[in-house]
Amino acid sequence: MQDIFIESLLLKRIGVKHGFFTRNGGRSSDKFNSLNCKLNSSDKIENVKNNLAIATKCLNADLENLTLLKQIHSSRLIKANNTINQIEGDAIYTSKKGNVIGVVTADCVPILIWDNENKIAIAIHAGWRGALDGIIENSINEIKRNVKCQLYAAIGPCIRQNNYEVDEIFYELFLKESSLNKKFFKNSIVSNKFLFDLPKYCYEKLKKCDVNEVDDLGVDTYLEEKKFFSCRRAFHKGEKSFGCQLSMIKS
Repeated sequence: MQDIFIESLLLKRIGVKHGFFTRNGGRSSDKFNSLNCKLNSSDKIENVKNNLAIATKCLNADLENLTLLKQIHSSRLIKANNTINQIEGDAIYTSKKGNVIGVVTADCVPILIWDNENKIAIAIHAGWRGALDGIIENSINEIKRNVKCQLYAAIGPCIRQNNYEVDEIFYELFLKESSLNKKFFKNSIVSNKFLFDLPKYCYEKLKKCDVNEVDDLGVDTYLEEKKFFSCRRAFHKGEKSFGCQLSMIKS
């Protein structure tokens, strides 16, 4: 199963069942080859459902125990309810034993969090908009409300700074939040363009929320075409559609 998903050494060390899945080991074909977990794509629905079943089985779980949201780049946290692609939001939490929660990504940052004090799992889809709007803070603050927590987080495969070119309008949006956000940007070789470090931005937000330890796997979805889907790579290649990989954690 090692080529199907990768693990955070941090989460593995504390005994948390999880997986950042690659694009390998599934049933889809053509450009979705092969473990595409994106339902709202031109891939066949039965292929995606088979792929979700394969992934959940890797964590010794059943598909009926999985919750996935209809992701909208929001700051909404939803309690797991064992539905797939029915409720809008971008973060899920659960404390029910045997539940599996996940997010799908193709450059955005997947974050898996475990509260070792209260045995709560959180899965976050953090695109730039959701991260800027507070999806990380909203999720963690909701879990921390009135209780003591011991939080461990892992940042999975996502687009990395050298491949994430943005324009000046994007740059100014982040500086409007804080002038200190300049540190997450560096100049591109293209005039008036910048390279943005989204995972580092998310990492700092996790630390500001008093997460005890954060493990960034350091994997670039844009670079590793054989292992990961990438929205931006697909756009640069003129592809009209693309798949998504799944990141899951089991409570």
